[in-house]
Amino acid sequence: MRVVFHSMSQIMLQTNIVTGLMFLLGIFIGMPLMGLMILLATITSTATAKVLRFNSIEINIGLYGFNAALVGAAAAFYVSPLLSVLIITVAGSIIATLLQHLFLRYNVKVFTLPFILVTWGFIYLINYCCKDQLIVHPPLPSDTKLIEFPFYAFGQIIFQNKLFIGVIFFAAVLFSSPIAALYGILCSMITLPTLFYFSYNETDIYNGMLSFNVVLCAITFAGKKMVDFLWAMLSSVIAICCSYILLKLNVAMLTFPFVVASCFTYYLKLFLDKKKTNKPTKG
Repeated sequence: MRVVFHSMSQIMLQTNIVTGLMFLLGIFIGMPLMGLMILLATITSTATAKVLRFNSIEINIGLYGFNAALVGAAAAFYVSPLLSVLIITVAGSIIATLLQHLFLRYNVKVFTLPFILVTWGFIYLINYCCKDQLIVHPPLPSDTKLIEFPFYAFGQIIFQNKLFIGVIFFAAVLFSSPIAALYGILCSMITLPTLFYFSYNETDIYNGMLSFNVVLCAITFAGKKMVDFLWAMLSSVIAICCSYILLKLNVAMLTFPFVVASCFTYYLKLFLDKKKTNKPTKG
Protein backbone atom coordinates (compact mmCIF):
# COMPACT_ATOMS: atom_id res chain seq x y z
CA MET A 1 0.00 0.00 0.00
CA ARG A 2 2.93 2.35 0.57
CA VAL A 3 3.89 1.94 -3.10
CA VAL A 4 0.26 2.53 -4.14
CA PHE A 5 0.04 5.79 -2.19
CA HIS A 6 3.45 6.95 -3.40
CA SER A 7 2.36 6.16 -6.97
CA MET A 8 -0.79 8.22 -6.49
CA SER A 9 1.11 11.18 -5.08
CA GLN A 10 3.59 11.09 -7.97
CA ILE A 11 0.76 12.01 -10.33
CA MET A 12 1.24 15.56 -9.05
CA LEU A 13 5.00 15.16 -8.57
CA GLN A 14 4.89 14.46 -4.84
CA THR A 15 6.33 11.59 -2.79
CA ASN A 16 4.03 11.52 0.19
CA ILE A 17 1.88 8.69 1.54
CA VAL A 18 -0.77 11.00 3.02
CA THR A 19 -1.04 12.94 -0.25
CA GLY A 20 -1.52 9.73 -2.19
CA LEU A 21 -4.12 8.52 0.29
CA MET A 22 -6.07 11.78 -0.05
CA PHE A 23 -5.97 11.52 -3.85
CA LEU A 24 -7.28 7.96 -3.74
CA LEU A 25 -9.97 8.89 -1.21
CA GLY A 26 -11.17 11.73 -3.42
CA ILE A 27 -11.33 9.46 -6.46
CA PHE A 28 -13.31 6.78 -4.59
CA ILE A 29 -15.79 9.45 -3.52
CA GLY A 30 -16.13 10.78 -7.06
CA MET A 31 -16.03 7.51 -9.00
CA PRO A 32 -15.59 4.21 -7.10
CA LEU A 33 -14.86 2.21 -10.26
CA MET A 34 -12.00 4.55 -11.11
CA GLY A 35 -10.59 4.08 -7.62
CA LEU A 36 -10.67 0.30 -8.05
CA MET A 37 -9.01 0.49 -11.47
CA ILE A 38 -6.28 2.72 -10.06
CA LEU A 39 -5.60 0.17 -7.33
CA LEU A 40 -5.53 -2.64 -9.90
CA ALA A 41 -3.25 -0.60 -12.16
CA THR A 42 -0.70 0.29 -9.50
CA ILE A 43 -0.62 -3.30 -8.17
CA THR A 44 -0.13 -4.60 -11.73
CA SER A 45 2.60 -2.05 -12.39
CA THR A 46 4.40 -2.81 -9.13
CA ALA A 47 4.21 -6.57 -9.72
CA THR A 48 5.55 -6.12 -13.27
CA ALA A 49 8.44 -3.97 -12.07
CA LYS A 50 9.33 -6.42 -9.30
CA VAL A 51 9.16 -9.50 -11.53
CA LEU A 52 11.44 -7.80 -14.07
CA ARG A 53 13.77 -6.72 -11.23
CA PHE A 54 13.61 -3.01 -11.88
CA ASN A 55 15.22 -0.59 -9.44
CA SER A 56 13.61 -1.16 -6.02
CA ILE A 57 14.02 2.46 -4.89
CA GLU A 58 12.25 3.72 -8.02
CA ILE A 59 9.48 1.19 -7.43
CA ASN A 60 9.03 2.14 -3.77
CA ILE A 61 8.71 5.88 -4.41
CA GLY A 62 6.06 5.30 -7.08
CA LEU A 63 7.97 6.15 -10.25
CA TYR A 64 6.59 3.07 -11.99
CA GLY A 65 3.08 3.30 -10.61
CA PHE A 66 1.83 6.81 -11.38
CA ASN A 67 1.60 6.37 -15.16
CA ALA A 68 -0.18 3.05 -14.66
CA ALA A 69 -2.54 4.67 -12.14
CA LEU A 70 -3.48 7.29 -14.75
CA VAL A 71 -4.04 4.55 -17.34
CA GLY A 72 -6.47 2.85 -14.93
CA ALA A 73 -8.23 6.15 -14.33
CA ALA A 74 -8.50 6.82 -18.07
CA ALA A 75 -9.85 3.33 -18.75
CA ALA A 76 -12.62 3.85 -16.19
CA PHE A 77 -13.34 7.34 -17.56
CA TYR A 78 -13.45 6.55 -21.28
CA VAL A 79 -14.50 2.91 -21.64
CA SER A 80 -17.35 0.49 -20.96
CA PRO A 81 -18.23 -2.33 -20.27
CA LEU A 82 -16.38 -3.55 -17.19
CA LEU A 83 -14.54 -6.40 -18.94
CA SER A 84 -12.98 -3.98 -21.43
CA VAL A 85 -12.00 -1.65 -18.59
CA LEU A 86 -10.27 -4.51 -16.76
CA ILE A 87 -8.38 -5.71 -19.84
CA ILE A 88 -7.23 -2.19 -20.76
CA THR A 89 -6.21 -1.43 -17.17
CA VAL A 90 -4.05 -4.53 -16.80
CA ALA A 91 -2.53 -4.54 -20.29
CA GLY A 92 -2.11 -0.75 -20.33
CA SER A 93 -0.42 -0.76 -16.93
CA ILE A 94 2.14 -3.32 -18.06
CA ILE A 95 2.91 -1.35 -21.24
CA ALA A 96 3.15 1.93 -19.31
CA THR A 97 5.55 0.30 -16.84
CA LEU A 98 7.80 -0.96 -19.64
CA LEU A 99 7.80 2.45 -21.33
CA GLN A 100 8.61 4.17 -18.05
CA HIS A 101 11.49 1.78 -17.48
CA LEU A 102 12.88 2.60 -20.92
CA PHE A 103 12.81 6.33 -20.24
CA LEU A 104 14.25 5.96 -16.74
CA ARG A 105 17.14 3.83 -17.96
CA TYR A 106 18.13 6.46 -20.51
CA ASN A 107 17.50 9.24 -17.99
CA VAL A 108 14.99 10.99 -20.26
CA LYS A 109 12.50 13.29 -18.54
CA VAL A 110 9.04 12.50 -19.92
CA PHE A 111 6.72 12.91 -16.92
CA THR A 112 3.33 11.33 -17.88
CA LEU A 113 4.16 10.47 -21.52
CA PRO A 114 3.80 6.66 -21.04
CA PHE A 115 0.24 7.21 -19.78
CA ILE A 116 -0.54 9.47 -22.74
CA LEU A 117 0.80 7.04 -25.35
CA VAL A 118 -1.08 4.08 -23.86
CA THR A 119 -4.33 6.03 -23.51
CA TRP A 120 -4.19 7.48 -27.01
CA GLY A 121 -3.50 3.95 -28.23
CA PHE A 122 -6.53 2.32 -26.63
CA ILE A 123 -8.83 5.25 -27.52
CA TYR A 124 -7.79 4.92 -31.17
CA LEU A 125 -8.24 1.13 -31.20
CA ILE A 126 -11.65 1.22 -29.55
CA ASN A 127 -12.79 4.09 -31.76
CA TYR A 128 -11.69 2.06 -34.79
CA CYS A 129 -13.12 -1.38 -33.94
CA CYS A 130 -15.89 -0.93 -31.34
CA LYS A 131 -16.82 2.73 -31.06
CA ASP A 132 -19.92 1.99 -28.96
CA GLN A 133 -17.66 1.11 -26.01
CA LEU A 134 -16.39 4.67 -25.67
CA ILE A 135 -18.23 6.67 -23.00
CA VAL A 136 -19.68 10.03 -24.05
CA HIS A 137 -19.63 12.38 -21.07
CA PRO A 138 -22.36 15.07 -20.80
CA PRO A 139 -21.33 18.75 -20.84
CA LEU A 140 -20.20 20.10 -17.50
CA PRO A 141 -22.38 22.63 -15.63
CA SER A 142 -21.82 26.27 -16.53
CA ASP A 143 -22.53 27.86 -13.14
CA THR A 144 -18.94 27.64 -11.85
CA LYS A 145 -17.67 30.78 -10.12
CA LEU A 146 -14.38 32.34 -11.16
CA ILE A 147 -12.80 31.78 -7.75
CA GLU A 148 -13.62 28.06 -7.93
CA PHE A 149 -12.00 27.18 -11.25
CA PRO A 150 -8.41 26.56 -9.96
CA PHE A 151 -9.80 23.84 -7.67
CA TYR A 152 -11.68 22.31 -10.59
CA ALA A 153 -8.33 22.32 -12.43
CA PHE A 154 -6.74 20.30 -9.61
CA GLY A 155 -9.57 17.77 -9.89
CA GLN A 156 -9.39 17.48 -13.67
CA ILE A 157 -5.81 16.20 -13.45
CA ILE A 158 -7.28 12.83 -12.43
CA PHE A 159 -10.56 13.07 -14.39
CA GLN A 160 -12.63 14.52 -11.54
CA ASN A 161 -15.10 17.34 -12.17
CA LYS A 162 -16.52 18.05 -8.71
CA LEU A 163 -15.46 21.10 -6.74
CA PHE A 164 -15.03 19.41 -3.36
CA ILE A 165 -12.81 16.70 -4.88
CA GLY A 166 -10.63 19.40 -6.41
CA VAL A 167 -10.39 20.96 -2.96
CA ILE A 168 -9.31 17.58 -1.55
CA PHE A 169 -6.61 17.29 -4.23
CA PHE A 170 -5.43 20.84 -3.52
CA ALA A 171 -5.28 20.08 0.21
CA ALA A 172 -3.32 16.89 -0.54
CA VAL A 173 -0.66 18.83 -2.45
CA LEU A 174 -0.72 21.57 0.19
CA PHE A 175 0.05 18.96 2.86
CA SER A 176 3.08 17.72 0.92
CA SER A 177 4.36 20.98 -0.57
CA PRO A 178 2.57 24.26 0.32
CA ILE A 179 4.52 26.23 -2.26
CA ALA A 180 3.60 23.77 -5.05
CA ALA A 181 -0.09 24.02 -4.15
CA LEU A 182 0.02 27.81 -4.10
CA TYR A 183 1.89 27.90 -7.42
CA GLY A 184 -0.89 25.79 -8.92
CA ILE A 185 -3.54 28.28 -7.81
CA LEU A 186 -1.51 31.35 -8.73
CA CYS A 187 -0.43 30.27 -12.21
CA SER A 188 -3.91 29.10 -13.16
CA MET A 189 -5.33 32.50 -12.14
CA ILE A 190 -2.61 34.52 -13.87
CA THR A 191 -2.94 32.60 -17.16
CA LEU A 192 -6.73 33.01 -17.22
CA PRO A 193 -6.59 36.02 -19.63
CA THR A 194 -4.58 33.86 -22.06
CA LEU A 195 -7.43 31.34 -22.15
CA PHE A 196 -9.92 34.07 -23.01
CA TYR A 197 -7.51 35.42 -25.65
CA PHE A 198 -7.68 32.07 -27.44
CA SER A 199 -11.50 32.28 -27.29
CA TYR A 200 -11.93 29.04 -25.41
CA ASN A 201 -15.37 27.92 -24.31
CA GLU A 202 -16.09 29.72 -21.01
CA THR A 203 -17.68 26.64 -19.47
CA ASP A 204 -14.55 24.59 -20.15
CA ILE A 205 -12.40 27.39 -18.72
CA TYR A 206 -14.34 27.69 -15.47
CA ASN A 207 -14.55 23.92 -15.00
CA GLY A 208 -10.76 23.56 -15.16
CA MET A 209 -10.68 21.61 -18.42
CA LEU A 210 -8.09 23.99 -19.86
CA SER A 211 -6.06 24.71 -16.73
CA PHE A 212 -5.17 21.33 -15.24
CA ASN A 213 -2.05 21.17 -17.43
CA VAL A 214 -1.12 24.62 -16.13
CA VAL A 215 -1.43 23.38 -12.55
CA LEU A 216 0.94 20.50 -13.29
CA CYS A 217 3.45 22.86 -14.93
CA ALA A 218 3.27 25.20 -11.94
CA ILE A 219 3.84 22.34 -9.49
CA THR A 220 6.82 21.11 -11.53
CA PHE A 221 8.73 24.38 -11.34
CA ALA A 222 7.51 25.66 -7.97
CA GLY A 223 10.25 27.22 -5.87
CA LYS A 224 11.10 30.12 -3.60
CA LYS A 225 13.07 32.18 -6.14
CA MET A 226 11.63 34.62 -8.67
CA VAL A 227 13.27 32.68 -11.48
CA ASP A 228 11.26 29.59 -10.45
CA PHE A 229 8.07 31.58 -10.92
CA LEU A 230 9.24 32.70 -14.38
CA TRP A 231 9.94 29.11 -15.41
CA ALA A 232 6.51 28.07 -14.11
CA MET A 233 4.83 30.84 -16.09
CA LEU A 234 6.75 30.02 -19.27
CA SER A 235 5.74 26.37 -19.12
CA SER A 236 2.14 27.33 -18.29
CA VAL A 237 1.79 29.56 -21.36
CA ILE A 238 3.34 26.88 -23.60
CA ALA A 239 0.87 24.34 -22.17
CA ILE A 240 -2.05 26.62 -23.01
CA CYS A 241 -0.83 27.09 -26.59
CA CYS A 242 -0.41 23.32 -26.96
CA SER A 243 -3.91 22.76 -25.54
CA TYR A 244 -5.31 25.11 -28.17
CA ILE A 245 -3.66 23.13 -30.98
CA LEU A 246 -4.96 19.78 -29.65
CA LEU A 247 -8.47 21.16 -29.36
CA LYS A 248 -8.34 22.33 -32.97
CA LEU A 249 -7.14 18.87 -34.01
CA ASN A 250 -9.89 17.23 -31.91
CA VAL A 251 -7.34 15.05 -30.07
CA ALA A 252 -7.81 13.91 -26.48
CA MET A 253 -5.73 16.45 -24.57
CA LEU A 254 -4.86 14.43 -21.47
CA THR A 255 -1.62 15.75 -19.94
CA PHE A 256 0.22 16.10 -23.25
CA PRO A 257 0.40 19.94 -23.07
CA PHE A 258 2.00 19.58 -19.64
CA VAL A 259 4.57 17.09 -20.96
CA VAL A 260 5.50 19.26 -23.96
CA ALA A 261 5.70 22.46 -21.91
CA SER A 262 7.55 20.96 -18.94
CA CYS A 263 10.06 19.01 -21.03
CA PHE A 264 10.84 22.09 -23.15
CA THR A 265 11.21 24.28 -20.07
CA TYR A 266 13.18 21.69 -18.10
CA TYR A 267 15.75 21.12 -20.85
CA LEU A 268 15.98 24.84 -21.62
CA LYS A 269 16.65 25.49 -17.94
CA LEU A 270 19.21 22.68 -17.86
CA PHE A 271 20.97 24.08 -20.95
CA LEU A 272 21.14 27.60 -19.53
CA ASP A 273 22.35 26.35 -16.15
CA LYS A 274 25.16 24.36 -17.80
CA LYS A 275 26.09 27.32 -19.98
CA LYS A 276 26.25 29.55 -16.92
CA THR A 277 28.36 27.01 -15.01
CA ASN A 278 30.82 26.57 -17.90
CA LYS A 279 31.17 30.31 -18.50
CA PRO A 280 34.83 31.29 -18.03
CA THR A 281 35.57 33.74 -15.25
CA LYS A 282 37.83 36.78 -15.62
CA GLY A 283 41.25 36.77 -13.97
